[in-house]
Amino acid sequence: MYYWQAMKIRAQIIDARPAARFNAEVDEPRPGLRRGHIPGALNVPWTELVREGELKTTDELDAIFLVAASATTNQLSSAAALV
Repeated sequence: MYYWQAMKIRAQIIDARPAARFNAEVDEPRPGLRRGHIPGALNVPWTELVREGELKTTDELDAIFLVAASATTNQLSSAAALV
């Protein structure tokens, strides 16, 4: 459902899982979840968003997402891997 809502508002989905999971190179750790990613999603691994266990500064995060999403202004974060 979130995917379709994001597409209606032209949001960019950001997937925070490790690249190997995003690229379907390894199995998901939870049974029943498919490998790979939502079509059109961008990968920004959560490890790029934190430093010493805390989120990076707002300026640093802005720069990371700007590079990842380029011209897209709306972002929907998929951070299920953090659970």
